[in-house]
Amino acid sequence: MHRRTFLLLSGTAVTAPALEQLLDGTPAYAGPHGGGPLIEGVLRQIEDSVRQIRALDDTQGSEHALTWTDGMWRSTAEIITGSPATAALRARLHTTFICLSEQYGWMLFDSDRHEAAQRVYQTGLSLAREAEAGSGTADATANLLASMAYQCSHLGQHHEAKTLISVAGRRPGLSPGVKAILADRLIVVAGRSHDPDGVRSARDEAHEQLGRRSADDPWWTQWLTTSAIDSATGRAWLALKRPGNAREYLASRLEADSDDYPRDRLVAALDLVDIQRLEGDVTSALTTGESVLAAAKNVSSPRLHHRLSGIATALTREHPSLATTTFAQRTTAILG
Repeated sequence: MHRRTFLLLSGTAVTAPALEQLLDGTPAYAGPHGGGPLIEGVLRQIEDSVRQIRALDDTQGSEHALTWTDGMWRSTAEIITGSPATAALRARLHTTFICLSEQYGWMLFDSDRHEAAQRVYQTGLSLAREAEAGSGTADATANLLASMAYQCSHLGQHHEAKTLISVAGRRPGLSPGVKAILADRLIVVAGRSHDPDGVRSARDEAHEQLGRRSADDPWWTQWLTTSAIDSATGRAWLALKRPGNAREYLASRLEADSDDYPRDRLVAALDLVDIQRLEGDVTSALTTGESVLAAAKNVSSPRLHHRLSGIATALTREHPSLATTTFAQRTTAILG
């Protein structure tokens, strides 16, 4: 993890230079920098766009909306630096930009563009240090830190991931839904850092906070469900090399009726294929793999596609006769 992240956490960075930095270079649309005062109608359109971007990412993956999201992120930063606003509107705009930075950073992470993701996360965090106080700012900032932590853990930086989640959890006034998200992220971090007790306690905390969530919690916390917590728990036990424990939770996630979040379901299915491969159950691995391929065609996630390719490669390396199977051929055709 870059040292700059901790500089930002300590408050060294300031808002204006950080926002101006992201506007350096030649944007796709070289429009005016600054404009008239921010009005309610414009702010509402920005807030609605963040919802639409998240919905598209949840249902179809990260790649399709990256260009649109980059434009929204840059133009919103320009409004922050160049358009005067009342304190109430400015507070909402700051919170929205933090949410947008979390969403855009997550999409870049899901696209395996890790340096760009860090830059976006860090820019959102720098604004959060000086954001106009308002409803939702603490929640949005904690959620951004949670996504930063997930990326760190994915890259093997488990200590940094735990630090980020700890910092996020110390913010006052967090809603139960956000506390549940922090615990959910900690489940996976604990698994990857070989801490089985941490997995259990984080899972209990996630379920406890999820049970307290209400209609007053941020709308973007709704993705977290009991099934999603099961998926994270299964992933953690798989990282701990306890496939028997992992299978129980992954099966629960895959049996859930709702398919509102196909990427999350694909993650659980990939974990299950990996368990079947590790246990030498080649027949089941191929059967599950076929269903994974069907889902992968409709979810644009380079991060998960790379993982699927790695699993297919491992299967054919361990069982050379599988190189000519339909699964191997279709994996190559779909993922290249």
